[in-house]
Amino acid sequence: MERFGVGALSHRNRLSGSSLPMSGWKVSLMERYFLHVTTVSNGIIKDDEGAILANLQAARDEALESARDILADAIKEGRDLDVAAVIVTDKFGQEVYRVSLTEVVPLDLEQRLCEDT
Repeated sequence: MERFGVGALSHRNRLSGSSLPMSGWKVSLMERYFLHVTTVSNGIIKDDEGAILANLQAARDEALESARDILADAIKEGRDLDVAAVIVTDKFGQEVYRVSLTEVVPLDLEQRLCEDT
């Protein structure tokens, strides 16, 4: 992914998921989600590893944070942004959330940028 200007997304296992006791055993309610990156020039960069997260909200939070990190890195490194979105899929490969990188630009910054042009 580095050749597309996208470093490996850092997945963190969220340990905040709950467990239910079942005959002395604990059954984890956490799910595996995959955060894929869509690029303008090369299509989808697949996340083959995924991340174990507490729930869909945690997956959404992870996608938003990843999108912000990608955008910030592009700005800091002074390079064009080739990434269009971060897509979250569940363990069945179904898309459950998508965040466009344009969505993570703070509204006041976006307005100021539009005023300057």
